[in-house]
Amino acid sequence: MPMTISNTKTSQKKMKLTKAEVFFHYYTKKKSVRGIAKLAGVTGTRIWQKMVEWKFDRRKPGFPGKLKFTDLDAYLEHSRTTGKQSPSVLLRLASPLKKCEICGSIKKLHLWHASWPVFFAKDLKVLCSSCLWAKKFKKLSGLKQKEICQRCSAGEKTRDLAKEFGVSGNRVYQILKRGRGERPKWC
Repeated sequence: MPMTISNTKTSQKKMKLTKAEVFFHYYTKKKSVRGIAKLAGVTGTRIWQKMVEWKFDRRKPGFPGKLKFTDLDAYLEHSRTTGKQSPSVLLRLASPLKKCEICGSIKKLHLWHASWPVFFAKDLKVLCSSCLWAKKFKKLSGLKQKEICQRCSAGEKTRDLAKEFGVSGNRVYQILKRGRGERPKWC
């Protein structure tokens, strides 16, 4: 039974489309909704309304839609085949972030990857923000910062520590002020 779909903008233009014609154009000829709307002389929204009314599946055949992953390995296998990856899905599927793998800090944790896209779970690491920046810019890691704090509290001079670790004296004072590890009494 032909359905009359009228365009609300111009009441003079009317095109008769059957459910079968819309189905044929959308699924068989793989035309977009906009393309079908052009054929019909109506808006794409009106075609969508009719498709919802006729209970058409909005996904084209062969398109899986949104996949829900519960396993990191399954998601990485899927991303290897498709070549697409989402950082938010990786964060959700990765093991709970408990402590930094380098310095052991439990504050400001991030998921770090050596290359993008990540292909194996062993390529992901949990790092604190300090160690993350150290890896990213090849600076002092959290362990070296802890060592600076410990050695400074033991009585070594900041000038000597700055020279040994290859940083400025101001950077040593910043590290001491942040208080990584054992915080000196004067900070």
